[in-house]
Amino acid sequence: MTFDALSPLGVVEAVSKLGAHKGHMRLDKVFFSAVSAGCLLAFACGTTLSTNATPWFQENAPGLMRTISALVFPYGLCMILLTGADLCTGSFMFTSVAALYRRLSWSRMLLHWAVTFLGNLAGSLFVVAIIFGCTHSTLASLLLYINMTNVELLHG
Repeated sequence: MTFDALSPLGVVEAVSKLGAHKGHMRLDKVFFSAVSAGCLLAFACGTTLSTNATPWFQENAPGLMRTISALVFPYGLCMILLTGADLCTGSFMFTSVAALYRRLSWSRMLLHWAVTFLGNLAGSLFVVAIIFGCTHSTLASLLLYINMTNVELLHG
């Protein structure tokens, strides 16, 4: 019987090699990969929040809403995994193991951490700006419609 699984030491060795590879990537590539991961995770989080904000379900079936939210959020993590984007928590693990194995310098590890964190933050804030930008323009259109309706009602 053959097993293709790695031993625990083999897993750590593979993680350190992958961390060294990630740590030596070009910084612009790391940044844009981190931005895409931030966008994907913010999109999944926004979807989860919107499913939790349904008033009827909150009153009548709160357990169902929590179950749907628990099913909806992980798709963001799956999309990050499938696209190969850099989430900062994964970079923390991979590059720190590579630095401990001396395959990556500590300064390069910290630089990689900063770039992935700032990229994740930029991607998340970009999605938030899109969501709030759409909400405010929709809200402005709604307020304009209400004002015009009130003017028509007042003046006949």
